[in-house]
Amino acid sequence: MKKLLIGLPLFMVLSVPAFAQTDVDVEVDDVTMDVAKHAREHRNNGIKNIVAEYMLEQGDITQEELDALKAQRAAVREELKALKESGDEEALAARIAELREERAATREEIKAYIDSHEDLAAIIQERREEVRDRRDQRREERRARRGERGEK
Repeated sequence: MKKLLIGLPLFMVLSVPAFAQTDVDVEVDDVTMDVAKHAREHRNNGIKNIVAEYMLEQGDITQEELDALKAQRAAVREELKALKESGDEEALAARIAELREERAATREEIKAYIDSHEDLAAIIQERREEVRDRRDQRREERRARRGERGEK
């Protein structure tokens, strides 16, 4: 114990100069605390919005039906929250499994709808390319900034 009490301060005194001699010279002016300029794309929310707008334009769905689906999703979130707070793990797991099955069926319906509408598929492909291009551009900007600072 005595060696530890003597060794720890000795280590700290000797290690501080070693850490102070790093190769990276960063000035305080170079450091920013800005919030990220670009929010990440939220999975396929953009695609879902494109499909919903297209369905509205084509008359395949009404605004009331979209609003009802939105309200239903909010009710499901509240239901899951209540199940989680109640502590009934089995009921929660069963409901989640049920929702997964419903989601898989809905996903298949949407895929079939997209496959049957070539112009919608083209719009979605264009959107994906735009997102990919923006992501690649931001990635290159980050690499350039890191290169300027001497980081890997």
